[in-house]
Amino acid sequence: MPRLLSEQAEKIITAERLLLLRLHTLLAGLEGEAADLQRVQDSMAQLDQLFLLVVVGEFNSGKSALINALLGEPVLQEGVTPTTASVHLLRYGNKQQQEQGKDNIVYVSYPAEWLHHINIVDTPGTNAVLRRHQKITEQFVPRSDLVLFITSVDRPFTESERQFLSLIREWGKKVILVLNKIDLLRDETELDEVITFVRREAQRTLGLELEVFPVSVRMAHVEEVDLPPWQQGRFQALRDHLLRRLDERQRLQLKLSTPLGVGRRFLDKYAVLLQEQQALLRSDQVALQEIDQHLTAYEVEMRRDFVYHLSHVQKVLYQMADRGDRFFDEYVRLTRFIDLLNSEKVRGAFQREVMADMAAQVDRQVSDLIDWLVEKDYQQWQAIMSFTNEQVNRYQDRVIGSLPERFTMNRRQLLDSIGEAARRSIEAYDKDAEARKLADAIQMSLAQTALVEVGAIGLGALLVKILVATLADVTGIVAASVLATAGLYLIPARRRKAKRELHQQISQLEEELSQALQDAFERELSNSLQRIRSAVTPYELFVKQETKRLQTQGKELSALQEETQSLEEKVHAL
Repeated sequence: MPRLLSEQAEKIITAERLLLLRLHTLLAGLEGEAADLQRVQDSMAQLDQLFLLVVVGEFNSGKSALINALLGEPVLQEGVTPTTASVHLLRYGNKQQQEQGKDNIVYVSYPAEWLHHINIVDTPGTNAVLRRHQKITEQFVPRSDLVLFITSVDRPFTESERQFLSLIREWGKKVILVLNKIDLLRDETELDEVITFVRREAQRTLGLELEVFPVSVRMAHVEEVDLPPWQQGRFQALRDHLLRRLDERQRLQLKLSTPLGVGRRFLDKYAVLLQEQQALLRSDQVALQEIDQHLTAYEVEMRRDFVYHLSHVQKVLYQMADRGDRFFDEYVRLTRFIDLLNSEKVRGAFQREVMADMAAQVDRQVSDLIDWLVEKDYQQWQAIMSFTNEQVNRYQDRVIGSLPERFTMNRRQLLDSIGEAARRSIEAYDKDAEARKLADAIQMSLAQTALVEVGAIGLGALLVKILVATLADVTGIVAASVLATAGLYLIPARRRKAKRELHQQISQLEEELSQALQDAFERELSNSLQRIRSAVTPYELFVKQETKRLQTQGKELSALQEETQSLEEKVHAL
């Protein structure tokens, strides 16, 4: 663009360059498509170029012929078949010539006065058999400052034209609609019907108030006297309008509006993608909160249920204490004086009536507690598997092809890592081995606090070994030389002492066993929670980091939207 005299315009151009630069940085951070990033760069470069008038329309609609008519010379090739395979950019030159540029652009130079101030672009036809032609045209639309859209009276406003106009509208482009081939109509009534139809459909389907100029490009060079009265002056009206529309002030407004339109399109597009990422992260945040709440509830539930399981072990010991009381009441009395002299008989009776199957019961209850711990840990990993599968599948349709690749891949990899940890835990989970390992830990804890060493004996055997010591003082309480009268005082005292010592020993055993089970339970619960939290932590950190990143990018996007609107108002006020 030539250097502008207006200080305000210079400030706007500077502001637009900065805006586009910030937009490029934002899109790069959002993993924007390479084509989008290139268009932003192109928009920055176009601020230094001439006004760009782009002519589009379906093949054989008369685009090249219209440009030739505007220039007054047959500069471009015309035909009834798709003749324009590349974008032709017409620019001022001292003589007519053309050269092939990159990106399917052919540069045509021509000494026309119009071209001192504008460049005119002839695009390949839309809705052509050669789909590559339409693709080339679609890619060039964002660069236009003003679009001349050509349709014809014999097929006005077709579905393909409606779709292409919708694309032009999405880029925020100004459009002038040229209704060609009016020489095919019989009178002005038919022409009015076609114009009314085109305007109505444009408003109904696209919300566009189109300026419509009916012309006959084929008759543009025919003398006015040779044309029907209703056709006369039609092409001149289009030419005059373009000259008025393309005066210096309006060219400047349209030119400065072009990069803002590109910016607004991308800001709107990536605002949607940003919202999708934020929505997905919000679901992840909710899921992580649910995991945390679940683990907290799991911990509370486990502690509550542990008390219940531990009470079963304690009940076995309490029942044995009751049997011990009854045993001493029965055996340690004067009428049993002779039996008490037989220590082996008393020991046997004590083991049968007091110890009974106590060791097996304790082993069974402890085994049940261990199985419960192992099963609960296993269930937690199954819950984690269910969580990761749900999170992966919940937004599967939205993730594919819509969200940035890095974001999608990182999130999926972290979810997969949690799921993989759960799968490995589940697949490698040998419940019997886990139970044996936990039992060994409990027995070792007990061995470290008990009064005897365990060695290789089992938990139940350990209890027997501890408790039978209670009889050491009971079975020898009466010697052959003790007088019967002395037994009246000695035996009741020994019975009370035996009960007291049995209760003390059982109480100590219950305390040591409960502590051993409590320690093992706490270690197992802590390890279970830690394993799960360690698996989830990388995913949790990802969600936190991405949330912070999106918040920053969202603020920048909103700021750019506000600045774009402000610049649009300033451009409109020029």
